[in-house]
Amino acid sequence: MSHTPTSFDIAADLIRCIHASYSDKGFKDENVAAFLTHAQRDLRRVKKSIPAHTRTIIETRLKKSTNTRLSPYKRREDMLTAAVLLAS
Repeated sequence: MSHTPTSFDIAADLIRCIHASYSDKGFKDENVAAFLTHAQRDLRRVKKSIPAHTRTIIETRLKKSTNTRLSPYKRREDMLTAAVLLAS
C-alpha cells in the first residue's frame, strides 16, 4: 500500500530537520539530509495542490534554508516558515 504525501507530511519532515539540526553535527547530520530530501521529494509530488504564491514562498524559504552561508538560526527560521505555510 502506497502513501500519498500531504502538505502536513512535508511540514513534519521539515520540523524533523530542525530538531535534527540541533545535534552536535548541526546541519551536517545525516538525519537533516534525509528528512530534507524526503520533504523536497514530497513537495514535488504535491506541488499542484498548493497555491502558486504560497508555493513560491515555500520554495524560496527551502532554498534559503540550504544556504550554508546563513547562520543556523536563520536556516531553521526559513524551514519553520515553510513548515507553517505548508500546515496552514
